[in-house]
Amino acid sequence: MPKIAVIPRAKALAWPPQVGPNDVKFIGPLDPKDYGIYPYPVIAPQGDGTVGLMIGIDTVTKSHLAWSLIKDGAIADHGKIAVDPFFTVPPGYMLKQPYDKDGTQSRVCFNNDGVVAAPMADGANVWLAHTISSTTLNRGPDQQLGVRWYRLAIDPGSRQPSLAKCGEVGYRCYDHFNPSILSFGKDDYTILSLSRSGDSSTSSHPTSPDCGNIGAYAVMIRETPDSYWYEIFTLRSGQANNYIPNNPQRWGDYSTICRDPANPRTCWMFNQYVTQGGPQTSRNCDVMARMDLPPP
Repeated sequence: MPKIAVIPRAKALAWPPQVGPNDVKFIGPLDPKDYGIYPYPVIAPQGDGTVGLMIGIDTVTKSHLAWSLIKDGAIADHGKIAVDPFFTVPPGYMLKQPYDKDGTQSRVCFNNDGVVAAPMADGANVWLAHTISSTTLNRGPDQQLGVRWYRLAIDPGSRQPSLAKCGEVGYRCYDHFNPSILSFGKDDYTILSLSRSGDSSTSSHPTSPDCGNIGAYAVMIRETPDSYWYEIFTLRSGQANNYIPNNPQRWGDYSTICRDPANPRTCWMFNQYVTQGGPQTSRNCDVMARMDLPPP
């Protein structure tokens, strides 16, 4: 049952912070059917950063986004936005790995049923993304994870969001999951930072650009008048085809992307990748990558 925490901005930004027990106001618990699961605040990069909008994923109907307008520490308005129905990630989903096409031997778990990537806004639009499944089955050979992204347009009068564009990235025999999102504008590029796995046909050679167990990737998206296109770039390929073959291991807690404050066409991404496999020798590492974008 989600809640909203309202904290006085001046006290939160003071140094040292001056937030005490009496300074935090909670709104809720809120009904997930109306407010979504794992709601996130949206903070525009311009202005004073005041949170005025909250976005959640409705994993009850699996066909809506939920939004709430926050004013003076209270919910001023809220509603839902209809989207194409989606399947959530089954609990305890085991990622595909190259040595096992069905995923039955995999012990790498992405246990995430509805977390949304922290949304970002430019004052006129909001971008967000979340992981979805291709089917309702669990660990079947035809099931893969993908990422769905949305752009919501903000009405300048009511400040209410509506669906302007959406798309999906992934599948194609791999699991694409755990995204973070950054956009340079609706007429510019949108970038995802995410993890990707592989299957029995995926190369496990460390020097192969198609090695997919389990690596860090970036996705460049560009809207067109009628649709969109995207291209996937490798940040770091996974370098083993048998990561954690014996004990359950959680994956997918780290994914961040942000704009460089000094370079308007540069962004920074953080994620994970596999460096070594084996029952007793498996290792992973973090990757930090910079992407310099061409003009739109």
